[in-house]
Order: sequence, then C-alpha cells, then structure tokens
Amino acid sequence: MTALSDVSFRLLPGTMTALVGPSGCGKSTLLNLLGCLDLPTAGEVEIAGVVTQHLADDALTALRRDQVGSIFQAFHLISGLTLAENVAIPLQLARVARPRVAEFVQAALARVGILELADVLPSQASGGQQQRAAIARAIVRPPAVLLADEPTGSLDSHNGALVMDVLRKLADDGQTILLATHSAEAAAVCDRTLSLRDGCLIT
Repeated sequence: MTALSDVSFRLLPGTMTALVGPSGCGKSTLLNLLGCLDLPTAGEVEIAGVVTQHLADDALTALRRDQVGSIFQAFHLISGLTLAENVAIPLQLARVARPRVAEFVQAALARVGILELADVLPSQASGGQQQRAAIARAIVRPPAVLLADEPTGSLDSHNGALVMDVLRKLADDGQTILLATHSAEAAAVCDRTLSLRDGCLIT
C-alpha cells in the first residue's frame, strides 16, 4: 500500500501553510518524512538544501535536531521541569554553552509571550501557556521549518486563537511553518492550504 503518491510542493520562507485532509489521508506520514523520522521509498525530501535519504543516521539525527522544529497536540513537556528548563532541552542536547542557553531561552519565551512564566511548572500553566512553551522549545534554535501537528487540537477556542496568533507572528518574522490541522479557523490564518486525500495532493 502506498501512503503518499505524487506529492510535490515547496515551503517558502516566512510563510505558514495548512495541511488538511481526513484522518488516514497521509498527513502524519508526510510530517514524519519532513521531520526526518521516516525516509521516502521514492522521490526526495529536501530540507535546508539537504536531501534526507542520502544521509547516514548520525547526519539525519543532526539535521532533525538543527533544522526541524516540531509542535504536537500533546505538549510533551516534562512535568518536573520548569517551562524555561523544558525550553532549554534542545540547547543542552546540542551542547550550547550554559550562558548562551539562558539567553536563548529568555528570547524564545519572550517571542511567545510567556517570559514571566519561565520558572513555573507545566502543571501551573494553562493549556495555551503550555503549548506556547512547546513552541518556544521548537524555535529556541531557529529551525529551517517548523512542523505543527494539530497544535490547537487540545485547546479551547480562546487559547487556540492565542496559539495561532503566535504562529502567525513567527511566520511574519520569517519562520517557515507547515501546520497539519482539522480546524478551518486555524487553516484560515495560513497563507495557503494543501489538501491531501488518499495519499494524493489534490490542491
């Protein structure tokens, strides 16, 4: 069975693209390919000028770490760490010097509007604040592409709108974003929409 067929598109810098389609249409497979979690069996995926399927495992891991940011419907924050400590994790994995870690974390939290919550635990933050912390973690080392998989799916309409406003501002500042969503409201905030059906791109 072919998960995706004849899917070809380019994500332009500073744009936010919605990826829509029914459950099982191939959205998750496409995100996994772009997130360097899977490799295509045919065709090519190119990220920041690098074709992924030509990379060894170590190089693929480095590309995923350095060039791809991911946001999920479930926030995936570590409950025993503060929001700032959660945001710092990608920097620590990349062995960034400790003084620079604090600088980058503060800048990322400020960009998503929750700098004042740096020292609180996830359980002390609202769902929308937790999702913004997850966004900060994804952009603390500015990625070539930011992948968002139903980032408002577990939020109420108010917090969902706040998160979409953060993503819109990031795109306006030059971040490239691909947003998989079932929400018409979220898709409407994007610059364009790609529709998948049965593994094929129909728009």
